[in-house]
Amino acid sequence: MILHQHINRRSSLGLVARAGLALGAKKARAQGKDVDVVIVGAGLSGLIAACILEEQGKKVVVLEAKNRVGGRCCTLTDLPGRPEAGGSSVGAMYARFLDWCDRFNIKRTPEQNDGRSEILSWVYNIRGKIIARKDWATHPFNPFKAEDKALAPDGFRFRMLDRYKTFDDLDSWGDPAITKDDVSLQELFLKKGHSQAAIDLGLGANPGYGHTPHDLSSVHMFHVWNFAKSQASGQGPQFWDIDGGNQRLPEAMRASLKGDVVLNAPVKAVRAIDGGVDVVTQEGRTFTGKAALVSLPFSALRFVAFDPGLEGAQAEAVNTLPYGTCWHAYLAVEGKFWEEDTMPIGIWSDGLLGRASPVRSGNDIVGLYAFTTGKQAMWLNRQPIEAASAAYVDALNAVRPSTKGKVKMVKAWSWVNDPYAGGMYAYWRPGMIARFKANMAKPHHGVFFCGEHTADSTRGLEGALESGERAAFEILGAI
Repeated sequence: MILHQHINRRSSLGLVARAGLALGAKKARAQGKDVDVVIVGAGLSGLIAACILEEQGKKVVVLEAKNRVGGRCCTLTDLPGRPEAGGSSVGAMYARFLDWCDRFNIKRTPEQNDGRSEILSWVYNIRGKIIARKDWATHPFNPFKAEDKALAPDGFRFRMLDRYKTFDDLDSWGDPAITKDDVSLQELFLKKGHSQAAIDLGLGANPGYGHTPHDLSSVHMFHVWNFAKSQASGQGPQFWDIDGGNQRLPEAMRASLKGDVVLNAPVKAVRAIDGGVDVVTQEGRTFTGKAALVSLPFSALRFVAFDPGLEGAQAEAVNTLPYGTCWHAYLAVEGKFWEEDTMPIGIWSDGLLGRASPVRSGNDIVGLYAFTTGKQAMWLNRQPIEAASAAYVDALNAVRPSTKGKVKMVKAWSWVNDPYAGGMYAYWRPGMIARFKANMAKPHHGVFFCGEHTADSTRGLEGALESGERAAFEILGAI
């Protein structure tokens, strides 16, 4: 049986058409509680802001479109091994995440699935062929040059980024001296003498960020690499497993709040009023505060109407900042197929399979976690979820016949087709950092902004927390 999360994104388009009604209507404010701050979105960025504001004596209400908190931090607690549907990594540099876990006595242990043992390493599926890691350096499909032929396909991108990066810290990526040289990864790697075949495999297959090397900022990826590299700079574990899953933190944050967290309350309009801000939900309830904090990803925020409207670079950023495409699935493992074909469990593919990693429950391998990005994910996301799931299993069986009857699809989901996410996480096209970064999170008539896309130094879950913390202090200085 396939369970799925596949919300038709077109249903959100109605928000735009109906928003004008909300802006012209005079809703009774008794419908919503008057508070200091109305927070839109109960992901990590909105929740940390709510916690900080309450600690400072402010009254808050949090409006969340879904029936749960956490946003793209979502643990699949109903599945063996509790895989993460999004926000999967908690690294050594996730200081805020770890600190808030400590505040709520949420236990953690060093990540068990570190990929270093042979049973957890990859087998490569390139151009339809299975290639062992030991055979890659001399394989005729290897398009890398000279000494780089020793690099595995999944290691090429970041090894090259480390070689070509133009800054070494976590803060310089928005400096004009850096952004003036921002080009696409495609242009950068061609200038460095790499073949198109090497770019297609090392950057275009399983891109993680962006859809293709043509639309991905090199400066953005230098920052991504600097942050990833920082995880290995300390003495302790590089990554942590959170007891019960990463979603334990947003749930604990919600439980700690005194103010209301209103679920199933998508917002359709935000308007400035005398002395404050009205936030109008899709069902017509109005919540009034001295300020509002909007934590939605821009891929969802572009369907919310503002009065007065956003302007200039901020409006352009909301309407055009891209979000990565992705397709995820959990497949149950019901037999040790890797013992039959004597290959590693995990698969890295330039085809439909993307990356399929083992999921542990204790010492047992109980599933495969499929994570497909780029053009392959775009194709999967255009199919009905059942058809995409069947196509994935068929591709897996074709690549590794030993999986037939031993690996079964249980759940597939798409953040791209979720109207309240619209994609995996934000990325930047060449030139966007210089145009948008300094302006996109500026306060607007009592409305403040946060979310991982507005983080300065960190990324992922930590970036969401960083941005919510920053926005909370902006609000405290303003009201």
